[in-house]
Amino acid sequence: MLPAELNAKAIKSIEPSMRYAGGDYAVWQKNARKKLHELLGLDKFERCDPVLRIESVEEKDSYTETWMTFNTEPGYSALCVRLEPKTRSKGFMICLQGHSTGMRNSLGINVVGGEENEPRARSKDFAVQAVNQGYTAMALEQRCFGERGGTPYPDCTHASMLSLLRGRTMIGERVWDVSRLVELINDSFNPDGLPIYVMGNSGGGTATVYSAAANEKLAGAIPSCAVCSWRESIAYTWHCVCNYVPGIANFFDMGDIAGLIAPRIYVQVNGREDDIFLLHGAEECFETAKKVFEAAGASDKCALVVGEGGHRFYPDPAWKVFADLTAKQA
Repeated sequence: MLPAELNAKAIKSIEPSMRYAGGDYAVWQKNARKKLHELLGLDKFERCDPVLRIESVEEKDSYTETWMTFNTEPGYSALCVRLEPKTRSKGFMICLQGHSTGMRNSLGINVVGGEENEPRARSKDFAVQAVNQGYTAMALEQRCFGERGGTPYPDCTHASMLSLLRGRTMIGERVWDVSRLVELINDSFNPDGLPIYVMGNSGGGTATVYSAAANEKLAGAIPSCAVCSWRESIAYTWHCVCNYVPGIANFFDMGDIAGLIAPRIYVQVNGREDDIFLLHGAEECFETAKKVFEAAGASDKCALVVGEGGHRFYPDPAWKVFADLTAKQA
């Protein structure tokens, strides 16, 4: 048996030790979130003054586009583009791209492969979709993508390995940046205390579910083509190294992490034909998370959307379900 086969087989038999098993869900979440922070290495970061810098402002037909940078830790500057609707905003949507040319995809430009008219390409402009839904979109460039490490095809391997040497993880670094953006939004752009959500597909969906699980200030999440059991996703076939968190399978599967989002809004999107995040594992994780939502009295705050296709976001059904759930929240 080869090493990968040996480890994949072992992962299939692991029962996560911190899975919710009944009782006070809030106590479970407190302990589980603490462990998640530890596994992601979130205690290895240093806060700093964000030093917000506005790079450019451009008026579009229905929104104002603002490019900005801000510091998330000493020595690191994050890039973000804000699309602010010219009508009253419903809230904020942080938009996270997966492995691609980065957040420019969220703006509908620089699509990898030039397949701008294909469904997979059209589904990537999260920021444009969000502003059309009435939200202020915040397209954040994730570490190792686009202008922060990889155009057109990102390579997270070296940066992720260096992060591990420090006791951190690449997922933790991305979660940290999202949390600092949440703070920046509340401090600089959100005087009315509007809700802040997060969404993304693939690697962006992974950062989405981890961010919402780790940070209770996020009002909800729409992870797409990312939430799936380890054994039917990152232990099933090759994935970028940035997906892996040392030791996490001993404590959580993806559904357990999603359960940390309860009782906030949770819309899980998966493709029926996704061949790297298999639907059976995705459905299993949703049922695991749903048990926590039920314990929290919030079974009407979570939903699974299955698109009739492969590894991409499904805007029409996903936005409809998200609108239905947020209407109940109002």
